Amino acid sequence: RMVAEDSPHETDVYCIRHHVPILALRGRVMFPGIRASVALPPRAVRLARELLRQGRAGGIGFVAMQPGTAELYNIGTFCKVVAAKEEAYEEARSSSSAGGGYGGTGGGAGGRVLLTVEGCSRLRVLRCTRVAAPFQISTVQLLEDYVGDCSGVTWNSLLLRVQKELLSLLPRVDAPDPLRWPTSASGFGDVVGVLLGRLGVKDRQQILETIDVRERLELILPWLHREARADDGDDVSPSATSSVGESRMQWPLIGVEYELQSVRGAVRSLDDASFGLGDEWGSEEEDIVSHMSRAILEVGLSADAMRIAKGELKRLKALASHHSEYIGVRTYLETLMSLPWKACTVDSLDLPQARAVLDGDHFGLEAPKKRILEFLAVRQLGGSTKGPILCLEGPPGIGKTSLGFSVAKALGRKFTRLALGGMRDEAELRGHRRTYIGSAPGAIIQGLQAVGVNNPVLLLDEIDKLTHSAHFNPQAVLLEILDPEQNIDFRDHYLNTPFDLSRVLFMCTSNNGSLMDRPLLDRLELLELTGYTAREKEAIARSHLLPKQRRLHGLQTPDPEPTVAT
Repeated sequence: RMVAEDSPHETDVYCIRHHVPILALRGRVMFPGIRASVALPPRAVRLARELLRQGRAGGIGFVAMQPGTAELYNIGTFCKVVAAKEEAYEEARSSSSAGGGYGGTGGGAGGRVLLTVEGCSRLRVLRCTRVAAPFQISTVQLLEDYVGDCSGVTWNSLLLRVQKELLSLLPRVDAPDPLRWPTSASGFGDVVGVLLGRLGVKDRQQILETIDVRERLELILPWLHREARADDGDDVSPSATSSVGESRMQWPLIGVEYELQSVRGAVRSLDDASFGLGDEWGSEEEDIVSHMSRAILEVGLSADAMRIAKGELKRLKALASHHSEYIGVRTYLETLMSLPWKACTVDSLDLPQARAVLDGDHFGLEAPKKRILEFLAVRQLGGSTKGPILCLEGPPGIGKTSLGFSVAKALGRKFTRLALGGMRDEAELRGHRRTYIGSAPGAIIQGLQAVGVNNPVLLLDEIDKLTHSAHFNPQAVLLEILDPEQNIDFRDHYLNTPFDLSRVLFMCTSNNGSLMDRPLLDRLELLELTGYTAREKEAIARSHLLPKQRRLHGLQTPDPEPTVAT
C-alpha cells in the first residue's frame, strides 16, 4: 500500500502502470467516465498505436497544462481509445480555427485524426521516462475514488442537494432525451466539471484532484448553486476564461451512452486500412450493438417480437456498459436472437424405417409401438401438426424415456427432455418476469433454445410428479402448453411476446396417471407399458445388456455364451 503525497487516503500499489503515453491538454481537463474527442495528426496516431503495442499500457493519459505556463499538473485522466475518424485538411483547418484544439495538435499538412476517448480513472504521474513528441512516456499510478461512509443521513442529503441543483440547470442545458444520470456519486462531480462553462482550468483541475467523493461533492455544490441562480455574465469564477463562457451548455456524455456530434458515425466511416489502426481502436459496445442490429433482422422474429427488440436495442444504445440495466437488456436481446423463430428440421415420415428404428431400440412393447406407428401414419396422411399428446405410462426402468428418443430418431427430429419431478413453481415453466433480479425464461423456452429448432420432440418426463397445492399448480400451465389451439401464441413471462409451440411434438411419461388432474388427463392419450415377458427379458439381455457390459469391461470375445438359466 502507498499514500499519495497530497491525500490522506490509501491507494493500491498494484495500480502502477509503466510506459503510458501522456498527452498535454491546453485549456481543457479530461474527466473519468466522460467521452471527448482529441485531434491528432496521423503521424501522432500511428506513434500512439506503436507505443501502446510496445508498452501494453492499454490506454493514453491526458494531463492539463497549468494556465500561463508550459508545466503540467501532476493529476490527469487515464483514457481508452474508442474510435477514430479522419478529417480532410480543409475541415481540420476550419474546426481548428473555431477553437477547442488540444495542445496545438490539431491540423497539419495531411489533415488530422479525431480520436474518441473515454475516461477510465484518475492517474498520478510518478516520473517521465522519455519523450516521444507529442507524448511523454511516463510511469503512472491509477487512483481510485475514496467513498468512505455513505450510509448516513448527511451523505444522502448531500447527494439530493447536488441532484436538485443539477435539475435547476436543465432549462439551460442541451440535454439528450431520455436524460441519463450518472450511476455513482463520484460521477456527479465529474459531470459538473464538464457541464459548468463558467469554470476555468484551475477549478476543473481542483475537481479532478479531489479523490474523496464527499469532499468533491461539497466542493462543487457552491458552484452549482451560483451557476443555477446567476444571470449570464454574472458571478463568473475568477479563474474562468472567456473561451468557456457559453449561453447554453451541453450535457456531458456519460460513459458510452451517447456519441459526440463531432464524431457521430465515426466507427462506420473509419477506414482502418488507411491508418493501420486495426481493431485496437474498436468499440466493443458499438460492435455488440451493430451485431445485434444485424442479427435481429436475420433470425426471423415475429412482428410483435421485432417491435419489442427494436425498442430494447434503442435502450441498449442509450445505456452505459456499467449501468445496472445494461446487462439485463443485453441478455434479453441475446435470448430473443438465440431462439429458433424459423429454424426447423424436415420430418422423415418413412413408416418402414420408423418401424425398423423402434424394433432396433426396443424388443417387445408391440402395443405401444403399433400405436406410435399409427400416430405417425396419420401425420403422414394429414400433414397436420395437431394431434393427441401421447403419454407413456408404466413402472420405472421399462423404457419410456428411450422410447421417446426413438420416436425422435424415427422422425429425424431433435430430442430434448424436461424433467418435471418435484417442480412446484409455475414460473419454472412459464419463466420469470424481467422485474425480478436473475430472471430467466421458462424451461420450455430454454429447451427450444438448447436444441436450436422449433419442432423438436419434447419429452415431459414424470408429469405425474408435479407438486401442486392450494397455492401453486404447475399442471395448470401445461393445459395451455399442450393445447394445440392455445400454444400457437404461448407467452413466456420473460420474453413477454408470443412464441409458436404448435410445431413441437410433445410426449409425456408417468408412473401413475391417477395422480394427475382430470383436465390435464383429458388432454393426454395414455399408452400403458405393462412390462416384459421372460422371453422378452432373455432377448433384451442377449441383444442389449450383455454387449453393453462387454464393451464397458473390455471383453472382446463373445465366449462363453451364457445359458438361458443364467
